[in-house]
Amino acid sequence: MRRRSRTPTAVLRRRRAVARVPGERTFRTVALLVRALLTPVCTIESQGAELPASGPLLIAANHLSVIDPLVLGVTVVVRGRIPRFVVRPGLLEAPVVGWVSRLLLPLPVEPVSGDYGATLSAAADTLRRGECVVIYPEGHLTRRCDQLPERGRPGVAWLAATTGVPVTPVGHWGAQQVWRFGRTALLRWPLRRARAVVCFGEPLTLSRSTTAADLVAATERVMAAVTRQVTVAARRR
Repeated sequence: MRRRSRTPTAVLRRRRAVARVPGERTFRTVALLVRALLTPVCTIESQGAELPASGPLLIAANHLSVIDPLVLGVTVVVRGRIPRFVVRPGLLEAPVVGWVSRLLLPLPVEPVSGDYGATLSAAADTLRRGECVVIYPEGHLTRRCDQLPERGRPGVAWLAATTGVPVTPVGHWGAQQVWRFGRTALLRWPLRRARAVVCFGEPLTLSRSTTAADLVAATERVMAAVTRQVTVAARRR
């Protein structure tokens, strides 16, 4: 079943007959604030597959802009779930975005030492508790000239294999018109209101195998699905 996003305030404030997750009230309050702050520079629209109202949810998304977690986070909250992002420490140092991220990220981020395994283990535990985890398989902002996703890392496939949770591919387009991040942060000027479109694909059930070859194959399948959603989102703008 397909649907467009509901009225944000009504959904964010509506009580759901599901177990509350830690920090839910704070997350919903900050999501309302973030959406209000983004409104002058960016409208957010979503479409595509429904998200389950409860139970573990693993979302894999493309990475275009430093404000991606804000755009996707608000969208997921509007659709009724509280997202837990797996991010790198660099994001936490970004102005504004980093401050909001520190408020909202209960998952430990990847330490400078590069212990990504600990981060993935924490994400797997979060999924087993029935929560929603969002991961950017590329591990960084895309460097492609056409801004399509690059090759993904196998972390998302490992999470799916070890927990048995299907992967929901998400593609979005438009946030890069507000803020791009390369060698330096660039806030586009003169400021123009952008339109961000977020597309949710149907969940992918991946292999439970954790061999290197199978993880690579599963990751490629996820990235192909994410790229399809990015293409749809770009066409809808």
